[in-house]
Amino acid sequence: MLVECALCRQSLDLPPALAGGECPSCGGPLVAPGPAPAPSPGAPDVGAAQVHTERGLRAARAGDYARAVAEFTHALRADPASARTLNNRGYAYAACRDHARAVADFDRALELDPTFAGALNNRGLALVALGEYTRAVADFDRALELAPRMALAHQNLGLARAALGEHARAVADFDRALALAPDLVNALHNRGFSQTALANYGAALTDYGAALALRPASAPAWYNRGFVRALTGDPGAALADYTEALRLRPHFADALYQRGDLHRAGGRLAEAVADFTAVVRLAPNFVPAWLRRGECFAVRGDHRAAVADFTDALRLAPDRAPAYKNRGAERLALGDARGALDDLNEAVRLDPKYADAYHHRGRARQPLGDEEGAVGDLIEAVRLNPNAADAYASYASWWNSAAAPANERAAAVDMARRACALSDWQDWTCLRALAAAYAAAGEFAAAAEWAEKATACAP
Repeated sequence: MLVECALCRQSLDLPPALAGGECPSCGGPLVAPGPAPAPSPGAPDVGAAQVHTERGLRAARAGDYARAVAEFTHALRADPASARTLNNRGYAYAACRDHARAVADFDRALELDPTFAGALNNRGLALVALGEYTRAVADFDRALELAPRMALAHQNLGLARAALGEHARAVADFDRALALAPDLVNALHNRGFSQTALANYGAALTDYGAALALRPASAPAWYNRGFVRALTGDPGAALADYTEALRLRPHFADALYQRGDLHRAGGRLAEAVADFTAVVRLAPNFVPAWLRRGECFAVRGDHRAAVADFTDALRLAPDRAPAYKNRGAERLALGDARGALDDLNEAVRLDPKYADAYHHRGRARQPLGDEEGAVGDLIEAVRLNPNAADAYASYASWWNSAAAPANERAAAVDMARRACALSDWQDWTCLRALAAAYAAAGEFAAAAEWAEKATACAP
């Protein structure tokens, strides 16, 4: 049955049993339109327009928005000055992601009826989709002046404010929407997003949980709750949420990436590589996935595969200093010191305070015979990051080399012990550097002890 809201004036196609209730958007009374008058020559054919409008509303309710657009277009041919039909077609255009045409229809509807609260709300939502958030806020504000109990306008106002980074105000808007409509799932979900941005993680988890209780098939809600759980140090629960999001939406690239990163952080490199591989197949321009998969290959010792992934990342984002640093380190592992030096020079150029780039550049200079440059880079690495265990270990290795003054080899032991302390005596490469430092200092019993410990910790 075709009904209209007496307050926001949107048209709805509802079962007869619901025709006398409240508008789900604003709470206004729903009324049945009066019978259409017989058309006079040259006048709008309101009866024909009403027939097509009913068909369009039924098509929209069934999710067939292209058909709805066609029916509303027929209705507008019969009655070109119907603000309600222009609003309905605009809504259908927006559902087809044709937001520019949607805005044009809402503009025309509001020219005909400037107090049409539903059209203001709908235009605001289309403007959000087009990234015109400030204009959208103005539309939602005006809609709420006309229909203060329109829960959807409160929710959409919060959405626009969140897009502008105004998350505290957005939360207040979502609160007002939920006070009017406690089961408004999108308001719960979006409030959770803004609470996350405000670092109110407990409130965010509560909102996402409530949203999932109402709509358990929402892949984005599972994903966002997983993200908060990962942030709050609950990787197991985060992994479960990402996996459920992917069960519901198998091609969800962001969920694959975040799950892969949890696998990577947990040392499950095969699973991580599988997820990152799925990401780059779905979204070949997803730079972080190329970088993370390259890091996994590097840890596994597959240096050529790592170089290839870092090269792909740089093809897409040539200003990423970490990608140059990582590729340089992998080229060095392959024995290409000159190529490594080129990459590390670029990393330092892009980020002059990049401690790890100086560290690896110092390592790259040594096989090229630039001992002075090597020690200078290693000193700069530990100056920029006094807690960099691997840089101290490399510095200790330099003090063990032939280039270091023989009477100052004891400095290598101090540097290596510093590296081991910074890594909680658990990094086998630092333990190995300490063993080598003791050996160079002639303390062979200590060298053997630490070499044994390094072997025990090695992967």
